Amino acid sequence: MAVEPGTGAVTLAVQSIRALFGAYNAYADGKVRETDDGIREDLRRRVNMIRDHLTNIEGRAVERGAASMIREIARATRVLDALSDDIRMGPHGSTGVVHTDADPVKRRMIQDLIKHDKAVYERLMEATRAVNEAEELMLSNVEEATVKVAMLEQRLTSVRNRYQQRVALLGGF
Repeated sequence: MAVEPGTGAVTLAVQSIRALFGAYNAYADGKVRETDDGIREDLRRRVNMIRDHLTNIEGRAVERGAASMIREIARATRVLDALSDDIRMGPHGSTGVVHTDADPVKRRMIQDLIKHDKAVYERLMEATRAVNEAEELMLSNVEEATVKVAMLEQRLTSVRNRYQQRVALLGGF
């Protein structure tokens, strides 16, 4: 059963806002590592949702002999795998070392990180909408669905690039 693009996007947006609001409070309380881990876990979950949709599309593409769709899925999956690796293995918000002489984390740094995380979530929502639309289109128009998956690859690359910028922000913590 395919999820309607609007329904999934609304749910994703509400969950993202809750996560970001909670993240702000946790960052503000000095729980950078815990907050970072929570955000990473949510991002991994969302990446796996996109992967599941791509698997469904790929199954239909194989049944229909849509070779160009299968190639586009492979491209998007490579970017998705790289993003997943970045999320899983990238630097965290804290090394676990505590320095008593260290300056406290400034509110502005926290706000910058939250703004950045919000942009990552927004890009990931766009990618989720695109994969939902592609899966729905796969039922009626393989060519349009193939274009959507090609666009998905670009969106995932955008998410990955934006996510990689977290390293500089987290370096300030």
